[in-house]
Amino acid sequence: MKQPTLELLQLRRRGDMRRVLILPVVLALGFFLTSCQHWVGISSKELVKRMGEPINIVPSGGYTVYTYLDGLGGAPMKFYLDKDGIVRKWDASPVAGDFGTADDTVLGVPIN
Repeated sequence: MKQPTLELLQLRRRGDMRRVLILPVVLALGFFLTSCQHWVGISSKELVKRMGEPINIVPSGGYTVYTYLDGLGGAPMKFYLDKDGIVRKWDASPVAGDFGTADDTVLGVPIN
């Protein structure tokens, strides 16, 4: 039986390494895609089922805007629904980042 040449062995190793490196990338991409909350494309009934009743509903241009308070930051989240009641886009305002000066911020337990 004929021995494989050095070039064939190197190509085989390179192909194995490529498979090994691609696998974690594919797994990470799959994790990130499934962990995102998909808001666009859901109906108003599904939105109310997931988020509860909105705090405000107002017409704006060609959309109806449902406003909720973000459970994590308390900032408003706005969902723009088209005339058929389907979410077409959404927006979340950033949380204010003013936490005081460095002198006001004390890490750990203050000692008197």
